[in-house]
Amino acid sequence: MGDVLRVEFRKFGKVVSEAEVRRDLVPLNFETIRKTGKIVTTVTNRDEYIVVNFPARLVNEGSLYTSFKAGDLLIAPAASSLVVVLKAFSESRWRMFKAGEVKSGLEALRSMKTGESITIAVTEVEQSV
Repeated sequence: MGDVLRVEFRKFGKVVSEAEVRRDLVPLNFETIRKTGKIVTTVTNRDEYIVVNFPARLVNEGSLYTSFKAGDLLIAPAASSLVVVLKAFSESRWRMFKAGEVKSGLEALRSMKTGESITIAVTEVEQSV
């Protein structure tokens, strides 16, 4: 079992962005995220970040992060959401916990509009020894 998950954000079947979730950052939610597989959901663009509705029961983590930078991938358990940070911030409506980073396609996510549909595909990253 790996310690890193690949999260692909797809529009019309095409991968527009990729991110990684790391077990060491969200140990309490890692398996829940891994088991999600592939879902179709909607986004909300809040200028500083994109909120991606995530139909899974997420729980609070014991994260040490209190401020976030562009490209961070967060979980927001109270909103049942994944959050992609577009601009650095430290205040939010909900508790958010860093889960990983966006590896490519941040600009594609930045241009998304509230209410747009997106497909999320979660897979394990093969670890080479």
